[in-house]
Amino acid sequence: MTQRCAVKKRKVPETGSQSANFHEGTRSEYLAHFVFSSFGTSVPVPHPEDTGIDLHCTLTETVGQRIWPVEYYMVQVKSTEGPWDFSSKKSVEQLFKVPLPVFFCIVSKKELRLRVYTTVNRLSVLEKTPDELHLFPGDAHHGVPRSHGETNKISLGEPILDFTINKIMDPAFARNAKQILYRAVREDAQQAFLRRIGVPIFETSSHTANEVRTSGRHGIGRLKLSPEQKETFDHTLRIMLSWLDRSMLVKDTRGHWRLGLLRRHLETKGSAGKLRKSGPLQETILEYLREKRKNDPDCSLSDNLDTLFDDIIHALLDEEIEQQDRIHQKRMEEGEVDDIW
Repeated sequence: MTQRCAVKKRKVPETGSQSANFHEGTRSEYLAHFVFSSFGTSVPVPHPEDTGIDLHCTLTETVGQRIWPVEYYMVQVKSTEGPWDFSSKKSVEQLFKVPLPVFFCIVSKKELRLRVYTTVNRLSVLEKTPDELHLFPGDAHHGVPRSHGETNKISLGEPILDFTINKIMDPAFARNAKQILYRAVREDAQQAFLRRIGVPIFETSSHTANEVRTSGRHGIGRLKLSPEQKETFDHTLRIMLSWLDRSMLVKDTRGHWRLGLLRRHLETKGSAGKLRKSGPLQETILEYLREKRKNDPDCSLSDNLDTLFDDIIHALLDEEIEQQDRIHQKRMEEGEVDDIW
């Protein structure tokens, strides 16, 4: 007897109609668009171009008869209480690549209520990118990010804004809400910047809904950088040190040489990083330690680091002058320059 399997007939689009759920989601976006346009500009993303972000927004300030953007951010809108799910590693990577602060907005149409959550806690993932991630609005931990190691769940904490739409017509409330958004945008941007330059540190503030003031800070950090983080951080640090070196060359001689000492330490490895035996730098340090311990056997070296650094700087200066004298003497002996002294 032949057994027949029932094949579920695929539903095809019906011309002249639209999905009810899709339409309800769009209505939520309309309400969010109206609210966020109260703080600056708000541009809805057309559905055919939607890759996970619904609104591209700015916070603006008024100067005379014109408004000027001061901060940029993005908003994802939902009409349900559930989490924002990223179900693949590629999806999580895309979230971390978003170049602007991102907010998660839940719209309750029956109440005409909006809750806006900062998603800065997404940046608490300091190790390898997980295969999936779930951002949960609201939590008893009051915004402290959970470890994603086992659950891949991160709390977004309490909303930064929680209000009904009629509130936005109150100029005082709108100004207050704009200041809260500004604070959250800046915090997200600063934390994202640290991530981009390879610093595995996460820090955020504790907050209460609809209040500008924060009530403290908390964070986590990793001491061991991944190879990618280390490469990014080292590249950024070299650029910053090079610029700092040139900027203080004339105005801050001692600072310039201290920086030179730091660069020598960072750019040498193994035995190449050791002080030259019997050189002025080594002799200065050894002599300093001998004298300090002779006069005070119980002295703490950490209490005298400034003095030690000054001695090192003088030794470096002497060493540099001696080296330049040797080069000049050699060039004179070879007839490249005349003695001008």
